[in-house]
Amino acid sequence: MIDFHAYEAAAKLQSAEMKPFYDWLKTGRADVLERLSVARPETVGILQGEAQRLEKILDFIDSARAVVEKK
Repeated sequence: MIDFHAYEAAAKLQSAEMKPFYDWLKTGRADVLERLSVARPETVGILQGEAQRLEKILDFIDSARAVVEKK
């Protein structure tokens, strides 16, 4: 289970001053997905893993505020 402090920190990533970092993560995921469309078979698994990792981080950030507000 993830510590509540991690949710608080992730919720802060939604603030205006942290928007460039959040946008960087989103752009990174979009870049990985684009590279997947032309990837060699031996690198597909690596890129899929990277895309999934970035998606998990973005989902965590997106859900953090709701978790913090419930407490």
